Amino acid sequence: MCSAVAEHSKHSKEVCVAWLDATYHGEGKIGGDGCIVEIDECKIGKRKYNRGRMVEGHWIIGMMERGGSGYRLEICPDNCRSADTLIPLIQKHVAEGTEIHTDLWKGYLNLSNFGYTHLTVNHSQHFVDPDTGAYTQNIEFSWRSMRRRLSRGGVKDNLDLHLCEFLWRKRLIADRKDLFQSLLDAIKKVYPGYPEKEPTTQMDQ
Repeated sequence: MCSAVAEHSKHSKEVCVAWLDATYHGEGKIGGDGCIVEIDECKIGKRKYNRGRMVEGHWIIGMMERGGSGYRLEICPDNCRSADTLIPLIQKHVAEGTEIHTDLWKGYLNLSNFGYTHLTVNHSQHFVDPDTGAYTQNIEFSWRSMRRRLSRGGVKDNLDLHLCEFLWRKRLIADRKDLFQSLLDAIKKVYPGYPEKEPTTQMDQ
């Protein structure tokens, strides 16, 4: 029984992946001229032996368009946060000409060489840079809801599927859509012809 429920849950998350892929393909990249995108990284995991600062887990990069619905997450390949890893992920999701706000992590330092306006904030001194007004509070605040969602029951495997489900739920809630009906609609698109008709009950016979 448990294995059947787990398998059903996995298939539902795979539907969320397909839905997000189609949505992102249709919408294109976030940001653009006149837009601001906040970018930050977050490590998903648990403290080693439940104490101390050492955290085992996966690094995730988040990109959030300020004042818009654009919100993208990517798992950092090989758990690496170097410029060679982060910049291609940013280019995948964020349009050139965007004004990008980040902290001072060295992986972001060359963003201005790739068609972006790059502003930084030194979090050891300010929440908001006093000279440029740059800040990343929105994307940082979003980590709370993501961690809260992923902590339910624990996430040991298929982090990518869980992230896609989180993004799917966040998007639909923001659009005030019914989650169950939206899942059924997504299933019909991913698996055409399912269900062919509504199940027959004894009262219908």
